[in-house]
Amino acid sequence: MSSRVKAINLPLVITMLCWGFNFVSMKLVYKQVPPDAVALVRWIPMWICLAVWAKWRFGRIWVDKDDLLRCLFVGFLSMGLYMALFLHGLKGTTPSEAAILLATVPILTPIFAVLFRQEKANGWAMVGAVVAFSGVGLLMAGGDQKLHGSLIANVMVLASAVVWALSTAIARPLLGKYPAGLVLTSSLPGALPLLLVMGTRAALEVNWGGLEPYVWWNLAQVVFASGVVAFLMYYLGIAQIGPSAATMYQFVVPPLSSLFAYAVFGTVLAPLQWVGFAVVLAGVAFGSYCRAVGTPFRSAPRGA
Repeated sequence: MSSRVKAINLPLVITMLCWGFNFVSMKLVYKQVPPDAVALVRWIPMWICLAVWAKWRFGRIWVDKDDLLRCLFVGFLSMGLYMALFLHGLKGTTPSEAAILLATVPILTPIFAVLFRQEKANGWAMVGAVVAFSGVGLLMAGGDQKLHGSLIANVMVLASAVVWALSTAIARPLLGKYPAGLVLTSSLPGALPLLLVMGTRAALEVNWGGLEPYVWWNLAQVVFASGVVAFLMYYLGIAQIGPSAATMYQFVVPPLSSLFAYAVFGTVLAPLQWVGFAVVLAGVAFGSYCRAVGTPFRSAPRGA
């Protein structure tokens, strides 16, 4: 393993800190701004910033015409349907539970890759998936719904993870042809029709002039830190250490989110949920490792 992979990657650390606190920020924003309005308001400056960056970085903001429809559909899923499910689900659950449920994405993504015949099935990776979803069951069943997330809300967050993984599989041919940042920028307009239908009325009904300063600060974090800076830092990290190593950093988001939620709201997971938390991360880590090396009984190739 090279020294650059061994070293802590600063862009990815910044990304995970932003994403870890994002769950808390959105809960604070929800005190005065509804989820549908957040989704629309987040999209507008995010796309403008990414379009300016893509034009500077790549000399364009769109993929080729032949690939545009697929790219827009990816955006509809990843920034439209995903966002609708996730934001509404988060409103009814805790930051910790939402972060843990989203941690299943690295397991869900290869399942869709197998279904789409992009990868061959890996039996050990499927074992990791079963373990991870056993942990999800413990997480959902282990909390007092008066203190923790409701079952419906947690199902919505889990559904958002499924949609995100599906969008990743559909985007895979594009990511083999274009830079990831260009694909992201080109895909975002695909979400706009759904976000306009969902969020226009909600955004117009918000008393923007009456928002508390802490709401503005956290909205800025949701839009710019998590929505723009974190994505750009993530792609920079991928360029520096590769996608497999970068994915491993995502395992720190659930514990970070739990820590931030405790610091801000004083919320903690129930004992059985902590067990589920550990089982989810163990299953995801095991499945991801098996997917990378083929079998848990073979060492990773030297130089990986």
